[in-house]
Amino acid sequence: MPNYFNNTSFHWWVGVVEDRMDPLYLGRCRVRVVGYHTIDKTKLPTADLPWAYPLQPITSAAMSGIGETPLGPVEGTWVMGFFRDGTDAQEPVMMGTLGGIPQSAFHHTLKSSDGFVDPTRQYPLVMLMDEADTNRLARHQGATIVDVKNATRHTGIPIALDSSTWSEPKSAYNAKYPFNHVKQTESGHIIELDDTADNERIHVYHKRGTFTEVDPSGSQITRIVGDTYEIWERNGFLYVKGKANITVEGSVNILVKNDCNLQVDGDLRTEVHGDYDLNVAGEIKVTAGNDISLKTPQTIRAEGEMAMKLKSAVFLAQGTSMAAIKGSVVAVDGLFLQPNLAISPGATSAIATAASAAGGVFPNSPPVDGKSPLEPVLSPLGFTLSAEQRVAFEVEKIHAYAKANDTNLSDEARLTAREYGKLKTEELDSNAVISLPVVEEPALASQYDCPVGRMVVAAARLDLGIIETGAPNGLNYGGKLGGGMLSPGVFGRIDAMLKLCGLDNQAEVRRKGEGLFWCAAAVTAWWKSAGLKVPSGSASCRRWEEWAHEHGYFSLTPKIGAAILYGTSGAAHHIGIVSSVGADGSITTIEGNTTGGDFNRNGCGCYIKTPRSYIGFVLPPSCSTT
Repeated sequence: MPNYFNNTSFHWWVGVVEDRMDPLYLGRCRVRVVGYHTIDKTKLPTADLPWAYPLQPITSAAMSGIGETPLGPVEGTWVMGFFRDGTDAQEPVMMGTLGGIPQSAFHHTLKSSDGFVDPTRQYPLVMLMDEADTNRLARHQGATIVDVKNATRHTGIPIALDSSTWSEPKSAYNAKYPFNHVKQTESGHIIELDDTADNERIHVYHKRGTFTEVDPSGSQITRIVGDTYEIWERNGFLYVKGKANITVEGSVNILVKNDCNLQVDGDLRTEVHGDYDLNVAGEIKVTAGNDISLKTPQTIRAEGEMAMKLKSAVFLAQGTSMAAIKGSVVAVDGLFLQPNLAISPGATSAIATAASAAGGVFPNSPPVDGKSPLEPVLSPLGFTLSAEQRVAFEVEKIHAYAKANDTNLSDEARLTAREYGKLKTEELDSNAVISLPVVEEPALASQYDCPVGRMVVAAARLDLGIIETGAPNGLNYGGKLGGGMLSPGVFGRIDAMLKLCGLDNQAEVRRKGEGLFWCAAAVTAWWKSAGLKVPSGSASCRRWEEWAHEHGYFSLTPKIGAAILYGTSGAAHHIGIVSSVGADGSITTIEGNTTGGDFNRNGCGCYIKTPRSYIGFVLPPSCSTT
C-alpha cells in the first residue's frame, strides 16, 4: 500500500455534495471541490467526480454495522475535508458539513449546467431561503410543527359520568438559542433535547403527527395518529397516584383468560345507554349490606324458570306487600318466587291479585292449552318474525356473509356486509325484528340548530322507506322517492343518488346482480339538494372524513343536517344525517341504508335510528360550532 502520509502539508478543501447515492452503501458522496473542479458540468459531469468518504467520530465503530450510520449530507450540502492521497487529490475524505444562509438572489442566477449546487434544485428549500440553515426550532423563528400541533389539539373530551371535560395541553415549547438541540430528517421526523432554562423539554415527533413530549414539569403528552400495538411478554404493573380518565369513541373489547379481580374502595357506578348483556356460565352471588333496588319502566322477564328463595317480605308491585311467604310457588308473568315456608292465608288474595294484574298464572290454576301453569308467560321482544320473514332473513344472512368473505370487494363493503349479517343473525336468534318505534323528536337544544341543516333533513325524509341493499328482491334496483319498491331494472331514487356521485348503479346491477353501497351517496344527494358543497372524488365515508378535516368542517359537536361518521371498529365506514339533537345531547339520524350494525332500525332504506357511538360530524359549511 502506498504511503500517502509523508506529504509536507495537509491538503484540505471545501466543496458541495452533488450525489449521495453510493452504490457501495458506505455513506460516500460525490463532491465538487472549490479550486480543484470546474463549475461547468459540461466539462466535468457530476458522474465523473470522485467519491468522498465520510470521516466518522470515535464514538462510532464504523465496523459491522456498529455505531451510527454515516449518513447526513444532502445534495447541495457544503462539506469540508482533506485529500488523503495528498497532492494527487483523488481520494477526498469528508470531515464535516458547513451551514450558512442560502441566498435566493444567487440561486436564481445559476444555470442548469452549473455545479456547486444540488443538481435537482430541491435543496436548499425555497421556503427556507435567506435564513440560517440552523433548524427553526433551535432558533425559535418562523412557523414550525409547534403551530401544527397546537392547531390540531383534541379539546373538550368528555369524562365518564361527569359534566366536565379535559383537553390536550398546548406544547410547552419556548426554546431560546443556543440551548435547543434539534435533529430533523428530510421527511420531517424531529427529535428535540431542549436545555432552555425553565423550559427544558424532550420531544420526539413523527412526520404524520404522532409525538411524545415531556414538558418542564415532567408531564408527558403522547398523541398517536395511527393504530397502537403494545405487547408485554411478562407481568405488567401500572400505578396511577392521581385520577385517571379514559374516553374511547369506538368499541372496547377486554378478554381476560384467567381470573379477574376488581376492587373498588369507594362507590362503583355503571351507566349503559344501550343494552346490557350479562352471561355467566356458573353461579352469580350478590351480597348487599343494605337495600337492593330495581327500577324499570318495562317488564322483567325470564326466558326460563327463575326461582327466588325468600326469608322475609317481598313486594310484587307498588302498594302490594307479601308480609309472610310460607311455602308455595308464585308465578308472576314468568317470574317464580319460591319461599322456604308455607303461604300465610292472609297473603293469598294479595298474591293472586298481583299475579293476575301482572298477567301471570296463580300456582293452583289448572293447565292452560295443555301447558303447565308454571311455564313462563313471555311477551315477544320487538315484532315476532313470520315464517316468510325467517326464510327471507336466512337468505339475506347467507348473502351478507358471502359478501363479507368476497376478497374482490373493498374493505368498506366487506365490513358493512359483515355487520349486516350479524344483524340478521341476531334477529333470527331472537325471532324478532330488532326495532324501536319512531318517537317524537326531543326538545331541540338551540346550540345544535342549523337552518340549512334543516333543509338537508327535509330532503332526507323524502327518501324514507326506499329499498335497501340486500333486501328481499331489492338488490339496490332503486326505490320510489318517498318510499316503495320498483321492479328490477327500473331506474329509481338510489340510482339517482349514486349518479350524482358519478356511479352507475344499474351497470353494477347488470354486472354483479346487485347494486352499490350508497350511504355516502345518499348524504351527498341530500347536501346537494340544500345547495351545499360536497367532497369531490369517490363517494365513500372515508372521503367525507378526509374532506371534513381538509376544510375545517370536522367537529365532535353535532348540528342538525350534519353528516355523522361512525363504525363499530372505530373507523368511518358508515355515514348518515343528524336529524335532531335533544337538550341532553341525544342524537337521531336519518340513514342512507340499514347496514350499520349495532344500531336500532325500523324498516328498510333511509330510516331513523339512534347511534350508540360515533367518530365525529361533518358540519354544513354555513354552520359553525358553539
